[in-house]
Amino acid sequence: MLLKEKEKYELVMSHLQIMIKSYIEEIGKKDVQVAAVLRKKPFAVLIESPKDFQKLTLGKIYSKGWYVVYQAKERTGADFRRGCFFLSDKHLYTTSFLEHVRDMVKRFKGNSKDDIKCLSDLILWYFQVRQAIYGIIPKVYEVQKQIQG
Repeated sequence: MLLKEKEKYELVMSHLQIMIKSYIEEIGKKDVQVAAVLRKKPFAVLIESPKDFQKLTLGKIYSKGWYVVYQAKERTGADFRRGCFFLSDKHLYTTSFLEHVRDMVKRFKGNSKDDIKCLSDLILWYFQVRQAIYGIIPKVYEVQKQIQG
C-alpha cells in the first residue's frame, strides 16, 4: 500500500526512516557489533561480577541473575581470563563469544535442559535481532541521504 501511493505517504515514510535511524543509533551506543558497523564507540557498563566468581564453576548456568562463569582469551597469544557473562549484557559481546558461551553451557553436565534451552534461545534470538539491524542499516542510511540530498 505504501509503495503504491508513495507520494501520498512520503512524509510518513520520511518520519519512519528518521525513527528507525534513531533507533539504530541508540542500539549502536550499547551493542558492540552494531557500534562497529556504525564506526562508533559503544558506551558499555557491565554488570558487576559476584565477589566469589573465581570459585564458581565454569559453564554452569546460575539462574539467579542468569549468568555463566567463562574462561576465554581476549586476543590471540593472551592468557586465559575468567569472567562472568550476564545474559542481560549479551549486547556487549561479539557473536563468536556468545556462541562460545552457548557451547560451554551445553557441555556442562550440571545444567538443566530447561536452563540450557532458555539461555540458548535468548542468545539465538539476539543473533536474529543483530542480523535484522545489519540488514536495515545500509537501507536506512541510503534513504536518509536521498531525503536530505
